[in-house]
Amino acid sequence: MGRLTGLWSVLADDSGSLPVVIAIALAGMVSFASMAIDIGYAMATKAAMQTVAKAAALAGARELGRIYEGQTVPQQAAYQLTASDQTRVATTVRDIAQKNPVLGQSLEIADGDILVGRWDAQTRSFAASSDRPNAVSVTARKDGSSNGPVTFFLAHVMGISSVNLSVTDTAALGAIGSVPPGEFDIPIAISKAWFDSGHSCGDQIKFYPTGTLEGCAGWHTFTDSPANASRLRDILKGLKNGTYTTPEAVFGETQFVFTGGTVASAFDDMEALYDANKDANGEWNTFLPVFDHADCSNPHGAITIIGFTSAVVTAVTKNPDKVIQARLQCDVIETGRPGGPDYGTMSSVPTIVQSS
Repeated sequence: MGRLTGLWSVLADDSGSLPVVIAIALAGMVSFASMAIDIGYAMATKAAMQTVAKAAALAGARELGRIYEGQTVPQQAAYQLTASDQTRVATTVRDIAQKNPVLGQSLEIADGDILVGRWDAQTRSFAASSDRPNAVSVTARKDGSSNGPVTFFLAHVMGISSVNLSVTDTAALGAIGSVPPGEFDIPIAISKAWFDSGHSCGDQIKFYPTGTLEGCAGWHTFTDSPANASRLRDILKGLKNGTYTTPEAVFGETQFVFTGGTVASAFDDMEALYDANKDANGEWNTFLPVFDHADCSNPHGAITIIGFTSAVVTAVTKNPDKVIQARLQCDVIETGRPGGPDYGTMSSVPTIVQSS
């Protein structure tokens, strides 16, 4: 008690310094409290801006995906972003920003803050480009150039009246991971072993005969059982006539039933399907699954689908030998959801790949 009395007497000496000390302390506390409140408000604003930028980038990239959905594979390969398509993407981005206000204020997104370009998954970098774009980058701002800075309520007592904020999100079309019904073109799949051996875009593969690295593929009847030549012929005829709808498939979950052995009796129906779909150059762009197989032996029974890819069938011949020749095609965009391993075919539905 004596020590406390002594301390109090020092603080409350005849000079009257105690009120001064208390006043300074209170002023400091008020300043820091004001700053804490305004910093919290700025952080909440930035988090809301990030949500809007994400939604706007996803919507813009999804619009880009829809543009590709309306194109043939050759058109996709040669696509150059047009001014009207840029406007189409930008309009979608702005519409989402307007519908998702940030703490009561709808954000305006400037033209220069909506970039369409290419996302490089290897380097994790985005560059604006009109050459076969696959991504959209959106920057949302609250600063002197767009929407005005965030105004502080109390921090002006410390000489700080506002702060500039900006966030950027990039959404890109990623490797396809699931496929809706009706999207597959052919009851053939490529073994994972073919890709593991180093094959990739542009490489030749035989869909028939199979069982070697040169023909590292297999016939299947999708999810229909039993997987035999008769059922395979019915599927081939149904695909040609438009009466068969291929099933939904999800990588890592769906299993297709493979026939095993040779199915030479179905070759005429395969040839008819090819003839019905080939272009003037004898090429048929197909979309097909990749199955989980450690080698190129002829697959048999239910096997898990682990991804999806695209190939161009270039020839179906019967003489002197029955052969289905194809080559792998990359940078094709198909209808479906992203999330699978990259076998060269992208989804028309985007994901967020970068935020800052």
